[in-house]
Amino acid sequence: MSMEVIEFSETRFIGPNDSMLGDGFNQTKYVWKGNPNKPAIVIGPESTKEFLYFSDVGNFRLQGGFIQFHKLGQHCMFHNILIEGTEFGIVIEEAIGERQLFDKILVWNCGQGVKVEATRPLNGLHFRDCNFQNNSDAGIVLETMGSNVDIVDTIFERCTIQANSVGVGLKGWVNGTRFRDTWIEEPKGLKTGIVSRVSRFMDGMARRPNNTVFEGSTTISQCEFAYSGYDDGLIDIDSLVLTGQLNQFRSTQQPTGRMLRVNKKKLLNANGSQWFA
Repeated sequence: MSMEVIEFSETRFIGPNDSMLGDGFNQTKYVWKGNPNKPAIVIGPESTKEFLYFSDVGNFRLQGGFIQFHKLGQHCMFHNILIEGTEFGIVIEEAIGERQLFDKILVWNCGQGVKVEATRPLNGLHFRDCNFQNNSDAGIVLETMGSNVDIVDTIFERCTIQANSVGVGLKGWVNGTRFRDTWIEEPKGLKTGIVSRVSRFMDGMARRPNNTVFEGSTTISQCEFAYSGYDDGLIDIDSLVLTGQLNQFRSTQQPTGRMLRVNKKKLLNANGSQWFA
């Protein structure tokens, strides 16, 4: 079957109960010809009082443009989408979350893969079987943008985050992030798998984020730093493989958990000494 190529230069808007479905990302290809600083597709309600529910978007490839999610609610389906060749792959703003699933999303050869900017509490984005790869900036960044704002219980399940400048960035009050059966590899020079950066005084409150959790067959490979934490929150390692000669796991909090499969010699505090001598 030949690929259908659809060029467009006006932003497409997908609202509540709307659909945008192709025949698969090797059959349907959208090519953005508009302003590269504007989103090719905006998924969200027109009204500022609404949130997005019951939309179905997927089964296509998008080249040269990014997707912006605005006021994302829940009960939507986002699946089988390949995004390539743009400054950002996906930008998520002012979302609720509540276990909203992103299934089989591939962001390839972009600037930054996925950028989540929370201006209100965001609970439970779920990325399953996704691939954020070969992006010149970070694979994915979760960042809180104001005081008393949290990003809670984000799940990366069976994802591959590979060959970016940084795999995952956690900035601000990012709580309870779970890496489950996920592969993080940054082979392009001396790079970092996960960066967690918190300023404890960013909203005038001396508090720390809750646990970042590693579980299942999660592996961090070929990095200079598997994890680099700056005034970061608690860490719970249920199961984690660290491969490569360097690949140090540095945190300001001593990791806890069952510590299955992990090389404890690579678990270091901020000054480079071992937590578990």
